Amino acid sequence: MEWRMPKQKRIFLFLLPLLILGFIFAAYLTVLHVKVFTQTDYQADSSVCSIGEKANCETVAENPFSVFLFLPVSVWGLLGYLFIAVGVGAGLLARERRLPLLYLLGFVGFACCTSLILGYISITKITSICIFCFGTYIINFTMLGLVAFALWKDRVNPFKGALELVLWFFRHPLFLGALGATGVGLLVAGYLWFPRYWVPAEVTTGEVTMPTGVTSDGHHWMGAEQPLVVIEEYSDYECPSCATYHYQMRELVSRHADTVRLVHRDYPLDKACNPIVREPFHLAACERAKLARCAGRQGRFWQAGDLMYANRNTRFSAYRLSLALDLDEGLMKTCMEDPVIADQLKRDVAAGNALGLDSTPAFFIDGERMQGFGHIEKIINERGKLETGVDESGHPWIGAAAPQVTIHEFSDYQCPFCNRFHRDVRRLVAQNPKRVRLVHHQFPLDQACNRLLTKPFHKRACHLAKLANCAAKQGAFWPANDLLYQKEHHGIDEAGLASKLKLDGAALAACVKDPATAEALRAEIEVALFHKLDSTPVFLIDGREVPAKQLKAEVERRLGAMSPAPAPAPAPAP
Repeated sequence: MEWRMPKQKRIFLFLLPLLILGFIFAAYLTVLHVKVFTQTDYQADSSVCSIGEKANCETVAENPFSVFLFLPVSVWGLLGYLFIAVGVGAGLLARERRLPLLYLLGFVGFACCTSLILGYISITKITSICIFCFGTYIINFTMLGLVAFALWKDRVNPFKGALELVLWFFRHPLFLGALGATGVGLLVAGYLWFPRYWVPAEVTTGEVTMPTGVTSDGHHWMGAEQPLVVIEEYSDYECPSCATYHYQMRELVSRHADTVRLVHRDYPLDKACNPIVREPFHLAACERAKLARCAGRQGRFWQAGDLMYANRNTRFSAYRLSLALDLDEGLMKTCMEDPVIADQLKRDVAAGNALGLDSTPAFFIDGERMQGFGHIEKIINERGKLETGVDESGHPWIGAAAPQVTIHEFSDYQCPFCNRFHRDVRRLVAQNPKRVRLVHHQFPLDQACNRLLTKPFHKRACHLAKLANCAAKQGAFWPANDLLYQKEHHGIDEAGLASKLKLDGAALAACVKDPATAEALRAEIEVALFHKLDSTPVFLIDGREVPAKQLKAEVERRLGAMSPAPAPAPAPAP
């Protein structure tokens, strides 16, 4: 005898292929989402649903709206279809279809409301649609139509039916508990174990506070505007050693920002643009080099590099980098197609190959490859050495031993303007090492040691000032001074400073805790208060305050007035 499914159950058979198709679409979108963020060599516009700018699944996947709370939207879709599958399964097994249809009405209705919201966001916010996403929306509304039609045919009042469904669950707590436990378990598992691959790792360096620019041949630099030492860095944004050494080099340059310049050159170990690389290696390095250069056209070269160094296992596109750094996406995409960018990269690779490079990073000074940081620091110290000492009042100075102009600087390590103008003054001293002297005075705007402050302000400024003064007792005031101005080091402690500057950590810690150190700092602050100072930075020359922006002109005026008159021209022969 042939068995036939009751006619009233056929609605669930119609729902089944729609449900399976929805699962397939959501699974595909989840795989695409993972690839877009993690597959570094994933080619843009390579998915089957990347039709153009207005219909591009990758654009939608890369957008922050593709993630809700702690899961991609497509994963929420998979979870939603899982609960819809429970209703379809119950409908196929139950004697009556009434309650399963009411259950499906709730879940499918919620899915349709979500579809409307996501569709609106896609059209108005992202301005690009995902064909597969809209495919799931069509599936959701089709399922809703089938469920609503079945309920209408059965003459079921949805409001009374909803109450009936709730009462049924309360009469069957085992089913309610199993459904609730499954939902909570899946959410907890997603929160605890689903990887947040779309969240970029934090950049280890702070904002660039040193001068930056572009050389005449198109290479980005940071550091001294008039350098005594130029370091050329050949690097690859997918190379882990490059990231480590680049950050160390940045710190070194920041300590010598008045005399040293770092110039970046690209040397991607990627066969897409480097002819010496025969096998697949760093598969997105060429693309990343171009992205950094294009970000540089919008003034964000170093920020782009920092972001890509910190996220070497993450894919970046012009769109995603634009989102991360607030760039003009249109300009980025146009730039990536610019043959000038490709030609610049080609010249860098050719220069690296001419030097015989086969690995990264590599650092050169005047065409000589450096053998470690010790080699670099030796050259910097030899070329940019400035005399240092302590004046009659015990304040550290740098520059001229017999100065024509002496600048007294009253400063606070946590003051951003102090950092900026201190760099300007240090460059001024480096350019006139035999004629100008800079004397440093601590004036931390911190309630802990400065009676001028009645409320908390720069909460670590007193401690940082003591760290610098104690480093001075080990002959390292100026290296400590340069390091403590950097925002990323405002939280440093005695052990951290000792490690970075190779100091005696125990002696440094004892000095910082010594009441005599605090008393000496208070006395230094009283001198500033005697001069009626109430802000930082302040610069005095011959006891007169000179505005920071006018300091360079004032020093140059004074030096010009002190310059010896030119020798008279010899009289013409009779």
